[in-house]
Amino acid sequence: MTTHNWRSLIRNATHPGLVALAWFGMSASVALLAVPAVFSSGLDRPLTFIAARSIFVALNQAELIALILLLVTIRFAGLTRSLWHIAALLALMQIAQASWLLPQLSERTDMIVSGMTPPPSAVHALYSGLHLAKLLLLLFIGLQVRRNGAAK
Repeated sequence: MTTHNWRSLIRNATHPGLVALAWFGMSASVALLAVPAVFSSGLDRPLTFIAARSIFVALNQAELIALILLLVTIRFAGLTRSLWHIAALLALMQIAQASWLLPQLSERTDMIVSGMTPPPSAVHALYSGLHLAKLLLLLFIGLQVRRNGAAK
């Protein structure tokens, strides 16, 4: 591969629009494919919840890395001024899911695994709503930045 091709590959791989769309694809595939597959796998209820928790812990770690990569690529592409509010909102959503909602959902999973029925809660709906909002913001960033060709 020539030097020009390597530079082009690196420039494209570090483009904020592509990072956002890759994050979108990763998160959407887990939410729409992996988790439904686990819940329809025929495992008993406690095992299903343990498997789903493992999936979401791994997704959360991957999303934290994707967030950092997106913030860095936005900065280096010179898009900080135009995307700071969306990037900040994504960061707040990710931090809320990682530090508040996932631990609460994990506690509920522990209750189910131990045979108890957790009390009604809006935590799952809030997590899902934030996840959907994140997906929409990532799609917006990915399509907007790619359409404008704003990478340097």
